[in-house]
Amino acid sequence: MLGNNRLFFQSLISKPFAPGSRFGLFTIAVFQAGYNNDPNETELAIPVQASYRFWKGFGAFVGMAMNNKSGMHPVVGPQFVSAKPTYLIVVNGRYLLTADHNYEVFALVEYKPKLNARWSLYSRAQGLYSYNSDSEFHDRSFFYLRLGLQRNAFSFGPGANLDVYGPDKTLKENYGVYFRWEFR
Repeated sequence: MLGNNRLFFQSLISKPFAPGSRFGLFTIAVFQAGYNNDPNETELAIPVQASYRFWKGFGAFVGMAMNNKSGMHPVVGPQFVSAKPTYLIVVNGRYLLTADHNYEVFALVEYKPKLNARWSLYSRAQGLYSYNSDSEFHDRSFFYLRLGLQRNAFSFGPGANLDVYGPDKTLKENYGVYFRWEFR
């Protein structure tokens, strides 16, 4: 997304290890940086999770999460994933196995109904809330919105990112135009 304050890049992979397998991989790599090249405005986060599906999308995962603020740490938690051609739903409850014991809830919903033979609507809402249980405060949260048009594997339209940091809940807004390519 080319935003008014930052460049935002995200790559999402949600795949079973083999067709029909109960084991899968889920990762979202996020990179965002301000246009002024200020290192304090640069952010990188990459959770990598191996999951096991117990029943109809419900499962659990273990993995690692890495970011430029707190480094690398193991994560574990429950997961729900449901994917069809017109929608994707992902919900994770993560427990970070770190000294400050963060709890996180992550959710992502995409909806892509057909408008006609060539075009679909593309909509997405994605959010995270992270709570530091040792210090008993809000650590990090975000809410990202996309609404646009999709043709084949390409979509574009307006987007909004609302990133919130720390116990004082410092808000960083970013509005712009997103471009998306879906590998199938």
